[in-house]
Amino acid sequence: MIKQSSPKLKYEKQIDSERVSLIVELTDFFNKYKIDYMLGGGTACELIKEKEIYKPLDKIHDIDFHVWETQKEQLNQQIEELRRAGYEIVSKTDYKVQIKKSNILIEILFIFDENGNICFRTTDPANNGKRCCTKDCFEKQSLIINNKTVNVVNQKYCECLYS
Repeated sequence: MIKQSSPKLKYEKQIDSERVSLIVELTDFFNKYKIDYMLGGGTACELIKEKEIYKPLDKIHDIDFHVWETQKEQLNQQIEELRRAGYEIVSKTDYKVQIKKSNILIEILFIFDENGNICFRTTDPANNGKRCCTKDCFEKQSLIINNKTVNVVNQKYCECLYS
């Protein structure tokens, strides 16, 4: 079950347990090591929509998290714990870490400030291989997912990336 943790409850949704357990596991990992994160990408945008989910979460090809580039080394120092927890380390680059569990790909994308915008690198040659949004797009909000608070991006992020 998912609830928006704000004074006005906007919605509750049931989502598949496999993805929920991965999101919750990684949230616990980030919190344990004090890594500032946000659930992002299509999964987050589906979860924070006020309307009904238009695409089942199990049809979204991966789960994205955003972590500040300044915490890259901190994350890399703890990556073995993820391996011990059953995650396959698919790849580590300067701009992201890809892990996999239960045949679900998880991308941890490093974000950085560039001229007042928050950006992350992509392999897409458009926009010089990066996607940028204004800082307010990366203002965190909290969702309660199966009694666990998860930091997620906000609706402006979804409009910036997917409109």
